[in-house]
Amino acid sequence: MSRVALLAAAAILATGGAAWADAPSLGLPVDCTPGEGCAVVKYMDHEPGPGIRDYACGTMTGGENDYPGTSIAIRDMAAMRKGVAVRAAAAGTVLRTREGVPDTGVYGPESRAELSAKGCGNAVVLGHGEGWTTVYCHLREGSLRVQPGQAVRAGEPIAQVGLSGLTELPHLHFQVRHNDKPVDPFTGEGRAPGSCAAGDTPLWRTDVLAALPYRPVVLRASGFAGGPIDARTAREARTSPNRFGACAPALHFWSEIIGVKAGDRVSLRVTGPDGRTVAENTGRVDRDYAQLFVQAQAPRRGADWPEGVYRGTVQLTRGTDSFTTSTSGRPEPGGC
Repeated sequence: MSRVALLAAAAILATGGAAWADAPSLGLPVDCTPGEGCAVVKYMDHEPGPGIRDYACGTMTGGENDYPGTSIAIRDMAAMRKGVAVRAAAAGTVLRTREGVPDTGVYGPESRAELSAKGCGNAVVLGHGEGWTTVYCHLREGSLRVQPGQAVRAGEPIAQVGLSGLTELPHLHFQVRHNDKPVDPFTGEGRAPGSCAAGDTPLWRTDVLAALPYRPVVLRASGFAGGPIDARTAREARTSPNRFGACAPALHFWSEIIGVKAGDRVSLRVTGPDGRTVAENTGRVDRDYAQLFVQAQAPRRGADWPEGVYRGTVQLTRGTDSFTTSTSGRPEPGGC
């Protein structure tokens, strides 16, 4: 979400709430398992100047400075279509809602300039007292379960993750605000300036903070296809990412990586049922990428792809650190 869109969202949605003495203790606002069904792909920006710096002094934040929230992405549109609940991070009162924005994201007919006016998409704002609010953006059209004035319990479903507004990924953009100023739930308000850690006053509950360890890069999703595929098609997930046609002329193994830096070494490798390498693609990245979509491919050499398990591995190496994930796939049954 762009800064213009976020400012527009703040102008539409910001308000106060009823009286509670303390900052809210926040539960996970998405009904998912971090590291499996979802991941944090952007953190709040802590750099007051023109640069960007997340709470761990990394760059996993918005492409523009002053990014004020936390973005939690689900795997793909297939997961969105099944329904992933957005839950109230803390008990409160519904202050504002917005509905009626289609789940087309940047792929709809509107330009980015037109989308910026409703960049937050379908949204809910909850008040928690003493000037504390939480904001839930990009909600699925038609999924809102609450209305202004309604009291909600902590953990209560309020909507579903969607693709509404100015976004490319199905995700929840989550903001915490105190007296209309953004607060990072990973740090709270009491952290010393310039620190590179969560500090002593995070707003997330202890179990949530443990489930959301800081990751300087996210191997977000990967899968198999029987031909060339792009990021949008992969996110649409109209076919299984773990299946490919036994008669496909080529095998493509793809991966989407968040937070890639210049100089990172990215390696994709596929081994077949016999353990031999089927496809491989390795190289160094020439510049920073907020999102990088990469593939390894190999042509079919026989009458069909042999039955059995194919394992695709993605590895990103940055200095002495290495990040790895793997995915299994199988050819669709039937010969050619």
